[in-house]
Amino acid sequence: MSSSMSLCRHTPCSPYSCTINSIPFHRVPTPTKSGEFFFSAGQPGCIQMTTISNTKFPRPSISINALKQNEVSVDRTVPAVQTEETTGDLHTSDISEPKSTGGLSMGAFQGSTKGLILLNIGAILFGTNNTVIKAAEDSCPPALLSAVRFSMAAVCFAPWIVEGVKNKEVRKSATELGLWLFAGYLAQAVGLSSTTASHGALTGTFTVLIVPMLVGFSGRSVPTSTWVAAVVALLGVGLLTTSDTTPNAGDAWCILSAVLFGTHKFRSESVTKAMEDSTQQLMALQLAVLAGSSCIAAGFEVFGSSEGLQQGLATLQEVPLPSLVYMGVASTALTLWIEMESLKEVSAPIAALIYSSEPLYGAGFAYAFLGDRWGPQGWFGAFLIVAACLASQLAESLRASRTET
Repeated sequence: MSSSMSLCRHTPCSPYSCTINSIPFHRVPTPTKSGEFFFSAGQPGCIQMTTISNTKFPRPSISINALKQNEVSVDRTVPAVQTEETTGDLHTSDISEPKSTGGLSMGAFQGSTKGLILLNIGAILFGTNNTVIKAAEDSCPPALLSAVRFSMAAVCFAPWIVEGVKNKEVRKSATELGLWLFAGYLAQAVGLSSTTASHGALTGTFTVLIVPMLVGFSGRSVPTSTWVAAVVALLGVGLLTTSDTTPNAGDAWCILSAVLFGTHKFRSESVTKAMEDSTQQLMALQLAVLAGSSCIAAGFEVFGSSEGLQQGLATLQEVPLPSLVYMGVASTALTLWIEMESLKEVSAPIAALIYSSEPLYGAGFAYAFLGDRWGPQGWFGAFLIVAACLASQLAESLRASRTET
């Protein structure tokens, strides 16, 4: 048995501290292989760390056993988190979790400044989406619009598509995520063809409520606050959709799209964290799946008959190319890249919290460019939707902060 081990500056570390004989050591290293032991310097104790992965802990986790004089003093499983580099000799006995500052500190948001900034940029880009789609659908059927839009987005990442096809796990995950996206975007396009852009933006906020519910359904209990927020949001949708017009199928399609996008976000969190080295390939290949599915749907809708073929060829000549280029490159390819990169560092519930600002941007763009207007009832309904989403996510952050304490 080795008497000591020196940590190099490139050793990934876990944010757990340990002490022996009143000497603290604040960075316990993340193991490089299952069953790896780390021994104290000249002391009758050691730490065994075992890398594990199961349904309860989607990310690889560390099972830590602190042993001293052949007695187990600590036995716990914790997420494997990489933090700052450190050097020194490892002295181990007792393990304690890092102190939390409480409240909504940056630690509660579980991500870096870069990830949070990117998500806010993504929210703004997503906010423009409904307005641009609504304007483009005046001259382009929803299925054809989606096919051209997503084909452009896929072209942006063609080299990574080729790389992704070679990886079996990437192919499997990208196919699943791409189909969730296809269903969500198709439902959104169909919904916006018969409702206003501002209604689409606000009803789409249900994504923020769906994510924590899915987290709960995956094995953890769903907090009462989440159910209360869902009821309040439903009330808000009812007020909004009946404020200036009677409810229509378009509103229901937009709500369905929010459910589908929420499912995609929930699945993306675990997939991207398990494939941090293949993010570009994963994103590119799911765009290819999305584009291919959209082209098939467009073929059935536009070219399903001889009349449809003639109409489709005529429609292609009137395609609003600038709008489709913007949607394909900015509000699709770029936003997907932002989401994939950010979810490496930011949890899905926190990402959903940031995206809760999307309907505000969406309503603002619809107000400025499409002339959408609401009465007092509509504004109150919009307030209830956004307030419910914010309250749900803030409650989730507070619970996470208390758990870390």
